[in-house]
Amino acid sequence: MRTNLNYMVSQTIFKRYSILVLVLFTTVIVGLTAYIPKTIRNYSEQLAITRGTDTLKQFSILRHYYTDNVINKLIAHDEFTISHNHKNNRNTFPLPITMIKDLSKQYEALGIKINLYSPFRFKDRVNTPLDSQQQNIWDQLNHQPNTVFSNARGDTVSVALPDLMISPTCIKCHNSHPLSPKNNWQLGDVRGVFQVDIDISDQINKGFILSYSIAFVLVILLLIVFTFMLMIFRKQEIEVMNFFNATHDPLTKLYNRLFFFERLELALNQVDRNENRVAIAFIDLDGFKTINDTHGHDVGDKTLLEVAQRLQSATREVDTVARLGGDEFAVLLDSVDEDNLASTAERIRDFMSSPFEYNEVTINISCSIGLAVAPDNSCDNSTLMRMADKAMYQAKMAGKNTYRFYTTEQ
Repeated sequence: MRTNLNYMVSQTIFKRYSILVLVLFTTVIVGLTAYIPKTIRNYSEQLAITRGTDTLKQFSILRHYYTDNVINKLIAHDEFTISHNHKNNRNTFPLPITMIKDLSKQYEALGIKINLYSPFRFKDRVNTPLDSQQQNIWDQLNHQPNTVFSNARGDTVSVALPDLMISPTCIKCHNSHPLSPKNNWQLGDVRGVFQVDIDISDQINKGFILSYSIAFVLVILLLIVFTFMLMIFRKQEIEVMNFFNATHDPLTKLYNRLFFFERLELALNQVDRNENRVAIAFIDLDGFKTINDTHGHDVGDKTLLEVAQRLQSATREVDTVARLGGDEFAVLLDSVDEDNLASTAERIRDFMSSPFEYNEVTINISCSIGLAVAPDNSCDNSTLMRMADKAMYQAKMAGKNTYRFYTTEQ
């Protein structure tokens, strides 16, 4: 049985879920900061198109009403005139198109710009050609007069409707006027384009402000969550450290005597239930005191570290390796038979017999191993440990660097 402090700490809640939480929050924040402005822009564009269409229809109705109910009556009276220049003469009334241009100035304060243009110009007026966008709109509406043109460019939404000949009064005036561009107008003919441009920059800016505000709140929430998780992590890390320090040898990081006895007792409780055999290998280093006295405790500590690594290399992952204290070690071997025990003891002895090299200092050391088996010898943990200890002393008496099984003759 192996333990690693870094592995144990890495299993805490913080390290397990912090990356997931970070990715989740980052995805949400990035998604919202992109989704909210885009959604608000799309909504603002659709709202502007609806608003622009309604505005144009209202102006068209107003123009039709003004033409039939005002202009039509004024034509019959010679004392009244209809002209673009109507403001300085009280007997002069504005043309329908002039009325629309006057009213459109009131709408500009609301961010709505209304324009009326046509490729047909009266002969006494400046013939300003249509720009490319106006020409494109005219071509579409002239071929499909029952459609609504809409387009969004930047922060402006443009909506256009065809300006149709829907009043007999207008047809009569245009066909009889000497300066009219054509004299064969009919009902339903497209004579121009009604266009409204609506500024939606305020709505778009509000969308960005909203998305950034939400992102800011989420960042604060993320910091709170991470702080909370970090507190849990630190608490759990301290608990793991305390557990590790309570159950492990501070030098070699192997299990200590206390935890070894707990593992041993647990293994002995499983012996009768699983009908398997459990063994203890009690290991004592030969001549370790001489190493300390000759080379110092620093070399002695490095030797103990090397011994710990070699013991783990010589045993299985399921085996429990512990330092009991000083130069005494123990290995709890689970589910073994006598032949396996012997081969394991020989492997440990061979691993230990290789020279230790430390800063040009060669350390030769060996070990004596005592083996006790449950249930053959005992199923009591203290008794089994004493038996393994006695077998270890028998190995030392036999010349060291060997192993012995506990027998009742001892």
